[in-house]
Amino acid sequence: MKTLDSLFRQALTLAGVLVVAAADLQAADPNEFEVFSYDLIQSNNPGVDLPGRLYVPENYDPSGSYKFVIFLHGAGEGGTNNTSQVNSIINPLLASAKANGFFLYAPQAPGTAWADLDVDRAMLMVANAVRDYAIDPSSIYVMGYSAGGRGTWATASRYASAVAAAVPIAAPNYLYADFSRLVDVPIWAHHARDDTTVSKSSSRNQVNKVRAANGLPALSFPPDSDTTTTYYHEESKLRYTEYATGGHGISSRVLSNSTVTSWMLSQTKDPTATALHQGERVLLDFGASRPTYNTTNRSYDPDSHGLFWNSTSADQVTTPGAAIAFAHTDAGRLTGVIVDVADTFRVATSSGVPGSPLFDSGIGTDGWLTNLNAAGTILIRGLTPGGNYALEIFASHNTDDGGRGRMTRYQVDGIFQDLEGYNNLDNLAKFESVQADSRGWIELDVMPTPGSTSRYGLINTLAITAIPEPSLLTLLTVGGTVLLSARRRNPAG
Repeated sequence: MKTLDSLFRQALTLAGVLVVAAADLQAADPNEFEVFSYDLIQSNNPGVDLPGRLYVPENYDPSGSYKFVIFLHGAGEGGTNNTSQVNSIINPLLASAKANGFFLYAPQAPGTAWADLDVDRAMLMVANAVRDYAIDPSSIYVMGYSAGGRGTWATASRYASAVAAAVPIAAPNYLYADFSRLVDVPIWAHHARDDTTVSKSSSRNQVNKVRAANGLPALSFPPDSDTTTTYYHEESKLRYTEYATGGHGISSRVLSNSTVTSWMLSQTKDPTATALHQGERVLLDFGASRPTYNTTNRSYDPDSHGLFWNSTSADQVTTPGAAIAFAHTDAGRLTGVIVDVADTFRVATSSGVPGSPLFDSGIGTDGWLTNLNAAGTILIRGLTPGGNYALEIFASHNTDDGGRGRMTRYQVDGIFQDLEGYNNLDNLAKFESVQADSRGWIELDVMPTPGSTSRYGLINTLAITAIPEPSLLTLLTVGGTVLLSARRRNPAG
């Protein structure tokens, strides 16, 4: 909300709280932020899909390592003007960003609530920021007030592999949270007992559900008649503060609290926990259709083989930047893997041949076509630097482009595989072992095979599997003395 309760139009003098008079707060200057918006490239959609602002620390050093805070606004700041979310409420957090030198990202939801799609698009922008700036991916945080507090619960649940800590403030329930994921996310929730806009029971319920998922009993809270006691609970990764008074306007109290900010910034993700472990696989589905979306748990159902897919949207084919943020494995575990469109494709197609024994029709029969006689590039990030990965690629199309065929070349680090996509049901292009670079990136180029009559490259699916480093004995048994670095990049025959 844009107006704080009159209770907070005085200096805050509670222990651990910076002295900030709410009445003295001026709206933040949008010019202190860069425009940082998610915008699908669509001829029929000229508007920006998720406006946003990004504060870049003064004297930013590309060789440094920076923390990154996401702030999700309340219902009153929604819209498309890309300014309303940068107001007096965010000012204490902006002051902290300036003092502590962290990035501050303020997206703007088009409506009054943070829909799951808005959260997903915000996290795509976070993935872009991790690529473009010297941001520590183990130090990404989310805070939110009121409707944005609900969005904070949603973000922490849907992107538990990315969020190092979450601070929901006066938040409504997020009914679709996966509390088993939230057990591992440091969370400090805040509410006021006398909040008549969003009942304190919302935060109480969320906190107790996290405890239940951790095998702990529900907490007991002070009665409504208690107008003096600030309730505080702390355990391993879960904290809850309930102020006796303050109504719905407690944002300044929390965001001005240096103890809260310091606690949040002290949390870090274990990079080994979000890495793709040996034997684990990420499945990527390119094209216009997706697996069935389950509206009950707000996630995509597994396919008929029991496997979970990460799916792009048709619109992302021509939109450079992150297309999949913080992917899950085929078993559903969240990881730090990010997939970008580095060089754009031409169009999404649903002209694959039905009946593949490998894929459901909604997965195997749609994909992306490159531009005419050009390459499209997919960038896979968030891998272990120097780690080894197997790639399996599928492509299928029910026409041969007027006799020209659908021969496609897939290339990684100068090594390539060719695959004919016309009438393909079960053939795969396979790279036995490719190595992520020192940043943990693998770049995959997709193009019509040079020397063929094919005009367009095609990709429907991509599987990425983490594999162990090949041993010297293995190398010797497959054909004599071979340079280890060269063998790492050889495709399967």
